[in-house]
Amino acid sequence: MGHPATERPTKFMKKILKKILNLIRFVLTVLRNNCLPSPPPPFVSLSPYEMYEKEEIKRCYETFKPHFQKSIFLDYKNFHKFIIERAKEYDEFNKKFYLEFGVWKGNSINFFSKYVNTI
Repeated sequence: MGHPATERPTKFMKKILKKILNLIRFVLTVLRNNCLPSPPPPFVSLSPYEMYEKEEIKRCYETFKPHFQKSIFLDYKNFHKFIIERAKEYDEFNKKFYLEFGVWKGNSINFFSKYVNTI
């Protein structure tokens, strides 16, 4: 070990230098994250099957694209509501029977029961 008088200033200098370097690291990280453009995504090589699948999805999209203007895109809950409300337009007196196939937990049948008398 060295002389006690020189150890104390060395620890103090290390502490100060460490704080300065941490501050510089923080500033550089902020600059990198906010000022530099994002790096390009890494090149991903697709397997032949993945390429085929991607092409088929694109082809399917292009096939149905002209029909999207006349289509309705709904999530699960809104889809059920749309179906039952549309069916009710043809059942003015609420006298028709409605069938639910493939009941699993009964969520959809319970939902539909709020709109019709006979399921």
